[in-house]
Amino acid sequence: MDLRKYRINQYIRAKEVRVIDENGQQIGIMPLQQALQKAQQVGLDLVEVAPQANPPVCKIIDFSKFKYQQEKKEKELRKAQRVSEIKEMYIKPTISQHDLKIKLEHIKEFLQHSHPTKITITYLGRIAEFFDQTSQQLVDKITNELKEFGVVSNIKKDKNKILLVVEPKKKK
Repeated sequence: MDLRKYRINQYIRAKEVRVIDENGQQIGIMPLQQALQKAQQVGLDLVEVAPQANPPVCKIIDFSKFKYQQEKKEKELRKAQRVSEIKEMYIKPTISQHDLKIKLEHIKEFLQHSHPTKITITYLGRIAEFFDQTSQQLVDKITNELKEFGVVSNIKKDKNKILLVVEPKKKK
C-alpha cells in the first residue's frame, strides 16, 4: 500500500472539502482552512480519503493510527489471497511398490496443503508395448489410494503418456 497517495493537513490542494469528523459523522462542506482548524482543535490530522470526489472527502483522524489500520487490512488481504500452485509428480510404470507408496505419500501431503497435483505416467521404450495392459491398473491403484484426500478431476491418455490431475477435497 502506498500511503503517499493520501494528502494530509497543509498538503491538501482543494479549496473546499467535505469533512467527516473523528466519530464518522459527516460535518458538511466547508473551506479547507476551517476544516484544518477543526482538526487542530481536536488534536488530529485532516486526511484526504477520496480526492476524486467533488468536493474531495477529508476525515479528521489520527494519521498514524489510520496508516497502521490500512497496513493491517492489506496484510490480511495478502494472507487471504494465497495462491495454490500446481505440484507435479512423475511416475514410471515399472515403479516398485515401496517407491510408489512414497510418491503417493508426497502427493497426499500436497493435497492436504490444498495444492492440486498433476501426475504424469510415462511409458518409454519397450514398456510402451504394455501400455494398454498396465495403464488402467496403475491409474486405479493411484485413484484408490488418493480418494480420501482428493478427487481425480482429469485423466488424459496419449499413446505413451497418462496425465492425471488430482484436486484436493474442499475443507468444510
